[in-house]
Amino acid sequence: MRGSSDILAALDSHIAVDRKVDENFLVVTQPKLRQAEEVKAFRVDIIKGQGKNVRLEYGGEYKDKRNTKTELRTCIKDVLSKCENPISKNDLWELLQKTGIKAGRSTYKAVLEEMIRCYEVDTQKGPKNTILCTLANSSSEGDGVD
Repeated sequence: MRGSSDILAALDSHIAVDRKVDENFLVVTQPKLRQAEEVKAFRVDIIKGQGKNVRLEYGGEYKDKRNTKTELRTCIKDVLSKCENPISKNDLWELLQKTGIKAGRSTYKAVLEEMIRCYEVDTQKGPKNTILCTLANSSSEGDGVD
């Protein structure tokens, strides 16, 4: 190794603080911890007092888009496992909305496309060039259609 790259390899733990300016809170994450269980990301609310006084207060667990994507991926698998026949992407989206998941359509599309690329979801062409989805078999090699 050359330069400072060997310094990065020596980290035992790393804590990152991200300031959400418009929303007046910080997000504390722990992207790396070598010898113990990682702490879930959490919020620290910035509470402005009189004058220049500022107070920091624990705001609970922080759920970001990565958590939403993981939740969405699980929900897609659950919905597809209950479908006896292949289902269109639009119909799948409508069923997901009925589950109450808090995710946007663009996040849904990105997660579904990733699942197709990773052979977790199989696709086939349906009527009028719709793409039909089914949950991939664990033995399937995946012949996904993009």
